[in-house]
Amino acid sequence: MNLISKAKNSAIWVTGGQIFFKIFSLASLIILNRLLTPEEFGVVAIANVALAIIRLIGNLGITAGIIQRTEKLDNYLNSAFWINFALGLTLTILTLIFSPLISYVYEIEELKLILIYLAFGFLLKSFETVPVSILSKELDFKSITIIDISSEIISTIIVVILAFMGFGVWSLIIPMVAISPVKSLFLWLKCKWRPNFKIDFGLCKEVYNFGKHSFISEFVGYLLSNIDYLIIGKFLGQGAVGIYQFAYNWANWPTTNVVWLLGRVAFPTFSKLQNDLDEMRRVYNKMTKFVSVFSVIFYVIILIETETFVRIIGGDQWLEAIIPLKIISIYGLVRSLGSHGGKVFLAIGKPEILSRYGLITFPIIVAGLFVGVQFGIVGVSIATAINSGISGLVFIWLVYKKMNSNFLEFLKIISPAFTSGLIAASILLLTNHFLAEFELNFILKFGFTSMIGLIVFVASFKLLFTTSFKEIKEVVIRK
Repeated sequence: MNLISKAKNSAIWVTGGQIFFKIFSLASLIILNRLLTPEEFGVVAIANVALAIIRLIGNLGITAGIIQRTEKLDNYLNSAFWINFALGLTLTILTLIFSPLISYVYEIEELKLILIYLAFGFLLKSFETVPVSILSKELDFKSITIIDISSEIISTIIVVILAFMGFGVWSLIIPMVAISPVKSLFLWLKCKWRPNFKIDFGLCKEVYNFGKHSFISEFVGYLLSNIDYLIIGKFLGQGAVGIYQFAYNWANWPTTNVVWLLGRVAFPTFSKLQNDLDEMRRVYNKMTKFVSVFSVIFYVIILIETETFVRIIGGDQWLEAIIPLKIISIYGLVRSLGSHGGKVFLAIGKPEILSRYGLITFPIIVAGLFVGVQFGIVGVSIATAINSGISGLVFIWLVYKKMNSNFLEFLKIISPAFTSGLIAASILLLTNHFLAEFELNFILKFGFTSMIGLIVFVASFKLLFTTSFKEIKEVVIRK
């Protein structure tokens, strides 16, 4: 099986598994949105941000280093394993020490107990990094997907059961750590490599040297995506965090559910093409074109049917998220079109570009958030859309420059989807105007208008951009 076929097979497994799980988790999320309050979701969001920042320190770019590595792999894996274990243990201890301080800063007493419980997840998670990296390097996403989906389904079932039993915020917290040992066990059963106690300190230095830049870029990237939660939590309260998180998560749904899937396949694929930039650019453009098609129709429907969408997914207690969802979707669209670009820099062994760019944009975006929070959730949403949207476009320009191309090529790649999206949006607005004369159930209305939008989008795309339509069709169905 050649590289393209193997990458495609991997993408099929990752995508198919995630589609199954997302349908399953969407149903559970609709239930949870009605059982739990925005305040409870807000507490979990704050805890997750605090923990994830510490957890990123623990990863130290080890996964990226393993995938990109081509020489002395066995010794490198051993060094990476023990470094990761030591960091996991250290982070568990640090979280136990600092949990009272974090709880004090946000004036949420329950947050201390939540962080103490979640702290042990660092040590347990440290056992997952190396086997996942090995399987990813081998493009064995079939095994990863089966293990991931099985673990997530079990975890989701536990969450729903605990929520029905009245565990409140703890229904979201308990499964986060409880499922980790089971997942680690199955990963190690699938992975043939085993660690030993022979540590090469020279390779440990290499792990650090590559990982420090990858870590900085991931760390800054995570802060950029989540610093708004911390700022809102401090100045507007945990209820506001819950509302904003709802809007932000759905505004970025294509990135976290589609582009993320491509990213898992893109990095190992790009790494194998690191010495052939022309072929890398060709593969990258195909990914971008596919993402643009999915993202554009998603945002057309969301922007036009925002209120109906929020009522279906969350119910009336989440209606305050309507305006933030509309605003943040602008940034979400840009992010979805450029998120997989970071894999290019990692693949060619230039993670320092990511870290430098992140360090430059971070203070600008944070300053905008502090200004925006003075005007509530809507103000933060506007700051996110403007600052992060512009920085996202500049990042895309950098990606194409590194692949010996320019921003015009990117615009050419996405133009078919945007043209078809404008046509679909126009028809949807006319359809809504017509349906206003009838009293339709909001669920039926959303389903009908979404179907109309999808049909118009696909039809216009096929009629106006035949070549691009065939390319997308090949990506989806070619074996």
